[in-house]
Amino acid sequence: MGRIRSQEPKQKSQVPYWHSDRVPKGTSFKGWIAGPLVGINGHNIGVTKPCYAAFTNDEMKCPWCEAFGVVWHGYQPIYNMSGDAVVVGVKRDSKERLEAMDTHTPVKVSRGTEYHSAVQVVAHAWTTSKPDNRPDRKEAADISMWLFQLWKLPDLLAWHQEQDRIEAEAAKPRPKPVMVTEEEAMERTGKTLCKDMKGMLADRMKTWQVADTPPVVEPSTNGHRKRKPR
Repeated sequence: MGRIRSQEPKQKSQVPYWHSDRVPKGTSFKGWIAGPLVGINGHNIGVTKPCYAAFTNDEMKCPWCEAFGVVWHGYQPIYNMSGDAVVVGVKRDSKERLEAMDTHTPVKVSRGTEYHSAVQVVAHAWTTSKPDNRPDRKEAADISMWLFQLWKLPDLLAWHQEQDRIEAEAAKPRPKPVMVTEEEAMERTGKTLCKDMKGMLADRMKTWQVADTPPVVEPSTNGHRKRKPR
């Protein structure tokens, strides 16, 4: 399946207010699509957990694969009419329909009265307005960090964050190599040699000047000449 693709920059303020809405049987509500559907291959062990092997492309061994079958589970973020940010769970038969919807599409969320009825999210033109004018709701919502809080799998979160770091590092622009012609390279080499030679000659001249300078004779008060020490 591959990992969740986080949007950047992450909005840390989004993480606390998302919550699950199980949509009780025989009920419905209206709202808007808040962001892209997140689908995983996972295991139902009483609660849904992502399959480690599927999530990491077999880089990590899954503790549940031998005992539990793999099922697809989707998480669809919704803004309801009250302004709440909720996530509803959907089954595979909703996948193509939800992936085709744009952010802020008005929808109706419902569940039938039968015991195994699945949550349905369908486009529903109940309004022409947007959810609200909050800055963090103008773009597609990113529920990736909320999902990791829901799953409570710190080792999988660590793997995910490391992949984010590797991708960010790879995306950094690399400095372009400076291309010079052979003539320019020779000219630069010649200038460097000339500079070095000038420095060496200057040092030698200082040495010669000190060695060849005659002693300075100062006048003496007693009539004898006195040499000034070097």
